[in-house]
Amino acid sequence: MVRRREFLLASLGLAALSPSARSQTERRMRRIGYLSQANAQVNAARLVAFRAGMLELRWVEGRDYAIDARYANGETQALPGLASALVATRPDLLLVPSDEDVRLLANSTKTIPIVFAITQDPVGVIRRAYAHWGMDFTPQSQTNMQDWLAAPGNAASRYGRYDYAMEPFGLSRDMIETAFEGYSRRFKLGRFA
Repeated sequence: MVRRREFLLASLGLAALSPSARSQTERRMRRIGYLSQANAQVNAARLVAFRAGMLELRWVEGRDYAIDARYANGETQALPGLASALVATRPDLLLVPSDEDVRLLANSTKTIPIVFAITQDPVGVIRRAYAHWGMDFTPQSQTNMQDWLAAPGNAASRYGRYDYAMEPFGLSRDMIETAFEGYSRRFKLGRFA
């Protein structure tokens, strides 16, 4: 009986170490490209919020995904080169803070998904996306989207307005970085940027 148990345990251990078993349980690290017209400091709160959302999904930076961030630092003439260079790294996903940045990336790739957070003109963004992929954005499509956006349950402010600033909460960048220093060191995040 003891030998049978030892054999079973050893067999399970070998199966767990086999390449086929490992490939079923391991998740490959995803690479996320981030492009912004602004600088790292302006984007810090956005990326902190993104990382927090990923943690809620149990995705840990450095283990499950890595962010390759590129910033134009307010120099709009640098954006096309930054967009091309970022796309050339072939990330799994492109993340941008606004629809203005999407246009640059859309000119550089037709295969990498682009996700953006903020837009002043959602109908225009969707119209341009349809055109980019050679699809018809019909007047009925536009009406349907405008109706959906106008519905009170879909208002952007339905949960209140959030200002991405630390100061109203009595926080500063240094306080946040000090509080998360151990976490950042453990997961090799570096400074929040």
